[in-house]
Amino acid sequence: MGIVLQYIGDSKRIKSRIRQHCTGNVESSALRKTIAEKMGFEIHTTKRPSGSRKTSVHPLSAEKLISEYIQSGTWKIIPCRTAEEAKDFQWYGIDKKRPPLNKYMQFWDENNESRYQILLDELLDSDFIEFESTLDISTEPGVYSLWHENTPSDFAEIRIGYD
Repeated sequence: MGIVLQYIGDSKRIKSRIRQHCTGNVESSALRKTIAEKMGFEIHTTKRPSGSRKTSVHPLSAEKLISEYIQSGTWKIIPCRTAEEAKDFQWYGIDKKRPPLNKYMQFWDENNESRYQILLDELLDSDFIEFESTLDISTEPGVYSLWHENTPSDFAEIRIGYD
C-alpha cells in the first residue's frame, strides 16, 4: 500500500504543535483523539471542579499506543506567511486531499486558490520528516501533514497482536 496522507493541520508554531501531537494526550490534540477512536478506544469526558471538561481515553495505556502510531509516521510541512494564511490553507488542503483522520472541513477563501494550489504542491513534494528530526522543524506558522503506511486500526491490530 505504501505511505499515505492521514492528516493535515495548521499551527502558529509548527514545531511545537507536531511535538504536542507526538507526545501529548487526547485532550490536547484532536488528531490523537481521532486516532484513539479509530483504534477502537473509548473517549471519556468528565467535569472538573472548575467547571471545565476533561477528555481522556480508556484505557489510559492507549495513550502510549497512540504516541507509537504518530511517532512511527512521517511529517511534511510548509511554512506560511501568517497564522491566518496557514489556517485557511489547511482547509484548502483538507478539501482537496480528504485525509481520513480529518473529521471536519470548513470553507476557505477561494480568492487564494492559485496560491494555495502552489502551497499544496510544495507540501506534497516536500521531504518526509521522521519523528527524531521534528525537533529541527521551524517554529513559524504553517501547515503540517502526517503520513503513515498503516491506518490507526491496522496499526493497533498489529501492535496489540505482538504484545
